[in-house]
Formats: sequence, structure tokens, C-alpha cells
Amino acid sequence: MKKDPCIKLLETIRAEGSKYNPPEIRLARVLSPLPSLQISIGDLVLNSDDLYLSTSLMEREFEATFIGDIKGRMDEEEKEIKESMMIGQISLKSTLSIGDLLVVYPFNNSQKYIVIGKVVSL
Repeated sequence: MKKDPCIKLLETIRAEGSKYNPPEIRLARVLSPLPSLQISIGDLVLNSDDLYLSTSLMEREFEATFIGDIKGRMDEEEKEIKESMMIGQISLKSTLSIGDLLVVYPFNNSQKYIVIGKVVSL
């Protein structure tokens, strides 16, 4: 049986039009936290190899300089406030836990995903 030319035209229009539709931002759930991150988008399960993660969600350390007033005692009667500078190391743990909701963006024909951030409902 020959295919209806109108249906063939409609299929061609849909196929060509879909090439110019950008991928949609999606929501995903954390199944396993870092360092072996695993997330799910519906029934699709993605592992660390499939993901690019925002550094704001990763465990990291950096050096920081603190400038401010530090109260110090000279003796019991006299207290002095001095401006001081302190350099220290700050460690930030990953904020991802099982069940967290993430915003992800597919690219490379949905072969890879960028994890943009963690979201919560208010």
C-alpha cells in the first residue's frame, strides 16, 4: 500500500523542524552522591561518565584571607581590639545527597548532561 503523500510531507516537516529545537532543561534525582554520582531522569539512569558537574556542587578547598577585628586580651583589666589579617583554608563539602533534585541540560544528542545546580521547592 502506498503511503499518503500528505502524511509523508508531515513526517518530513516534523523531522526537519526537530533539528532546530533546542534540548529542554530537565529535572533529575540523585541516586548516589559523589564521588560515584548517579542520577535518574525518569527511567534513564546516568553515571559520572555521562555528566559534567558544576564546581559549586563539588567538594573543594581554597585559601581565603580574612580581614576584620579580633578581640584579644592583654590582661584581665585591659582589653584591646586590633585589626588583624588571617589566611586560612576553607573546605566545602559536596551538598548532594540521595533524593536531591537537580537541574540538568542535555547536549551531544543527549549523550552527555550538564548538571547546572541543585533545586529545592519552597
